Amino acid sequence: MQLQRSEIPGTPTKVMPSIVAGCINEHPMSGLLIRTVRNRATEWQVPWAIIYVETPEHYELSSEQKEDIIRTLSRAEQMGAQVYHTVSPSVIKGIQEFVEKNAVSDIFVGTSTKDMIPFNYFSVFQGLKKYSNLFTTHPVNLEWRSGVGDWRRLLEKIKSDYARIKWRSYIYSTAALLLATLLGEAAYQTAFTVTGHHMVYNVSLLFMLASIMNAFRYGLMPGLFSGFLSAIMINFFYLQPRFELHMRNSQDLVNLGLFIVATVMASRIGANSYRSIGLSKGREERIQTLYRLTKILVANRDPKELHSALVCELDNILETETYIFLAEVFTDTAGLAQIQASIQFSEDDVSALKYCWENREPSGIGTFRSSSSSYHFEPMVTSSGIIGVLSVKMQPHTRDDLSYIRFVSVLADQSAQALERVKLIAEMEEARVQQEREKLRSSLLSSVSHDLKTPLASIIGSLSALRHMEKTLSQEARATLLETALDEAERLNSFITNILNMTRLESGAVKLRKTWVEPDMLIADMLKRMQQRMANHEIIHLTLPGHFQVELDAALFELLFSNLVDNAAKYSPSGSKIIVSSGVENRANGPYWKFMVTDEGPGIDEKDRDRIFNKFTRLEKKDSQVAGTGLGLAICKAVAQAHGGDISVNTDENGKGSVFSATLGPGRYMENIMEPPTKKVAKG
Repeated sequence: MQLQRSEIPGTPTKVMPSIVAGCINEHPMSGLLIRTVRNRATEWQVPWAIIYVETPEHYELSSEQKEDIIRTLSRAEQMGAQVYHTVSPSVIKGIQEFVEKNAVSDIFVGTSTKDMIPFNYFSVFQGLKKYSNLFTTHPVNLEWRSGVGDWRRLLEKIKSDYARIKWRSYIYSTAALLLATLLGEAAYQTAFTVTGHHMVYNVSLLFMLASIMNAFRYGLMPGLFSGFLSAIMINFFYLQPRFELHMRNSQDLVNLGLFIVATVMASRIGANSYRSIGLSKGREERIQTLYRLTKILVANRDPKELHSALVCELDNILETETYIFLAEVFTDTAGLAQIQASIQFSEDDVSALKYCWENREPSGIGTFRSSSSSYHFEPMVTSSGIIGVLSVKMQPHTRDDLSYIRFVSVLADQSAQALERVKLIAEMEEARVQQEREKLRSSLLSSVSHDLKTPLASIIGSLSALRHMEKTLSQEARATLLETALDEAERLNSFITNILNMTRLESGAVKLRKTWVEPDMLIADMLKRMQQRMANHEIIHLTLPGHFQVELDAALFELLFSNLVDNAAKYSPSGSKIIVSSGVENRANGPYWKFMVTDEGPGIDEKDRDRIFNKFTRLEKKDSQVAGTGLGLAICKAVAQAHGGDISVNTDENGKGSVFSATLGPGRYMENIMEPPTKKVAKG
């Protein structure tokens, strides 16, 4: 929404900006600028922002000045400002780009008396006035007030400026110029010997090259120092009369001035280019870092593993010690005490950590809260609230690096989102498991209420008839009732056994006790025990005589085999054939034993061939009329998979009936001779 204001009664109203902003620098009175912007924004009832433009000159500041900038931005953020940090070759260009991107109409900048002088090329305020068609520039006077305290601060500033001079870079720059002098002298004498003339201007190129290299390597100020020192050395060593600081005529003065100007411009361009290359490399490294971190965050889904992976990766990225403290640390009364003992946090560190958690604000180094701490603490905040605190031990070279602290803030946000995502995934998985559990419970209750109640009713009915009508029933009728009760009891026992077996298999409570057996001999024994149950069907067993063994759990295999054969008998007409055959299937990791159970039932549609191996699956209405719980084939699948095999169903080659195939293994050959299958017929 756009507002309107009138600065002076009676003047035309002006459309209010959507945001007002102030640009700060290392000036110790920047706090006054922040308060001015805040007061004006409050008066106009609009949002406000504080921007810091990082130029190449930023790296010439002292550590104290850089830390002051970080604290100033932190204070502005706590006062309610939107804080922006941008990188640009100049302050004016950075402000211009910021205004264009954020639609800012009013900019406040700090000024002094000299900044108000028109045509002051070095004044940011004068430079911004030419963009009056885009925004309005407001000066805020930050000059020192008179007083003893101000003079003391001025002396401290001079002392700080002196202390931040990197004398080593000036020494190396001087050494480079001495080397250029030696090379220049050699070139000077060689040129005179060959041509008979002194090539002073060729020698000057060596000094210009040395100055530019110093600017690239050590920065702008050493480059400018090299340029002025080069001019003096050229005048002293190479202009006539030599070894005197003397100008013969105005032409030498002009040439020397042009040399200085060219050197200064080249040094400035070189320093800016060198700094831009460094910034570009830094941005690229951080982009690659964020990409690598994102891959790690996506790959891990276990909360504990993600926590450990995050800490390890952040240690590598930030090249220092990092810790992530989650909510459990702060809810447990002994948590902070354990941290202080194990990580050797000082009282200031613990105080900063608690403040960060309780107030959801950064603390420690680079902030106004517990700045004496040796750590920087960033809150890890998500849409659901604060979930933890990222702690980073600050090294000497990163304490005053504004971009480093901003990068830590970005990493804290990324880590918080990843931890919340993993938490949500775990909750969704738990909800899904709970839903599946409820579905299984409902299916089980439905099965119990129908399939288990039916045999119970038959047993109760048969035994009740025997009890109340024993004298009136014939011997044959009593035998029939007893036989019915026994059959239904066995059926009930089968149902309960299947339910218990399925529960044990799914819970993982079953441990395989594998032994090497000849599977066909095992099948033959089981078929003998099943003769009474299969009395109405003809069982044909095609075997591979004793040349192949497979390692399996005999008890579980009997469960698999009996369920397949019982299933074939249930859905095949009385008097039909059930064929049990064996074979060997060669796979990459060895030969597997495969057996098939073929029946002459109605068959299974292709769309249902995978679904029938699910728990409590009954395909058709007529299927539900056959006694069973719908667990038999699910048990078969679980047993086959527990043995490293699989199970499937198809239609036989004549298009009738079903062929269930189960594969177990790998197995081993006992002999190299394979004989044709032997046919054994068993009838009930």
